[in-house]
Amino acid sequence: MDKFLLGFVVGAVVGGGLAILLAPDEQARAFRERVRLTTDRYASGDGTPVKSLNGFAEKQRNRLEEAVAAGKRANAERQSELWAQLQLPEPNNNP
Repeated sequence: MDKFLLGFVVGAVVGGGLAILLAPDEQARAFRERVRLTTDRYASGDGTPVKSLNGFAEKQRNRLEEAVAAGKRANAERQSELWAQLQLPEPNNNP
């Protein structure tokens, strides 16, 4: 029942949006022009959420790269410790 209701609401919103966008009168043309200008502005990234999202994504990528590098360093250190405890030489993992 919940999926049906959600589908009904989404269908109504999409149908209403299409009806407005495809209507032939002057108000619909003006609305379509506003939508086109807004989407063009957002796509260009001029002072819009797109620019801030790009910055956020870049920061998150840098944080992830730093975390991966730290994890690799910690792994290498721990492996060295374990090989030392076993009193065995470390294997050469370089191809």
